[in-house]
Amino acid sequence: MNIINLLFLYFLFNIFPGVEGQHFATERIIALSGEMRETSGLIRINNRIITLNDSGGRPHLYEIDTLGGKILRKIIVANAENHDWEDIAQDSKYIYIGDIGNNNGNRRDLVIYRILKHDYLQSGNDKVYADKINFHYKAQTNFSPKRYSNNFDAEALIATRDSLYLFSKNWINMKTYLYAIPKSPGDYGVEISDSLNVKGLVTSAVYNPVSGSVMLSGYTPVSNFIVRLSGYKDNDFFNGKVRKYLLELEGSKQTEGICLDGRGGFFVSAEKTRTYPAMLYRLYPKPEKQGKKDR
Repeated sequence: MNIINLLFLYFLFNIFPGVEGQHFATERIIALSGEMRETSGLIRINNRIITLNDSGGRPHLYEIDTLGGKILRKIIVANAENHDWEDIAQDSKYIYIGDIGNNNGNRRDLVIYRILKHDYLQSGNDKVYADKINFHYKAQTNFSPKRYSNNFDAEALIATRDSLYLFSKNWINMKTYLYAIPKSPGDYGVEISDSLNVKGLVTSAVYNPVSGSVMLSGYTPVSNFIVRLSGYKDNDFFNGKVRKYLLELEGSKQTEGICLDGRGGFFVSAEKTRTYPAMLYRLYPKPEKQGKKDR
């Protein structure tokens, strides 16, 4: 470990006492095929792992072979565009695709696509159509491009029983802001309902409808992390138990997607970098030590 990493870890552990060491055992599952090099979100439906690409990719959803990393099925969202697809979420009835990436902070066409699960799962159906949930940030009045220097970017989306929730990717202050968005098609102005100082860039989220917990994934220049939100009331996500864990991943360092694995753990995807191919990992929670409590 070099001196920069040591200083960064010292900073995290001494300034943010909620940060913990490696809480998850990690396994590198597969390298993803070249067509999925910009994997940016994950969901799991009926034991199918589904991903998408960001930043100008095709409006496709990809089912992944977790043994070989190949594409098992490609589904076209026929009436959608992929300006910057950044996350994917689900509830019992719909799949939601967040075209929410905004690195420059100048987008006026933010949208969440809503697809019926029945349409997606229909045997032999490799083309689906989506409704649109358009939105904008009420607080944004300046749309001059500010690449990697704005707080109007977002890459993390969940669907709960009542609403969609967006977790922002704040380039300026390294916090994440929470926005609630209705699930129905329309055009909405959204405003910040809460904020959390994650000290990093949040890139994906997953909601566990059984436990009610939320997991945020993200990264800094020198590490990947997971933030677990639990014990909150009425979707007040940041005012329950908040724990942040550093991850040690072999290979790529830019995590972009997270979903439940059906075994108490998670799948995490990372996009291609100059050094590493796009990767799929599995995280297994380690047993808690006796007497250890959430902070």
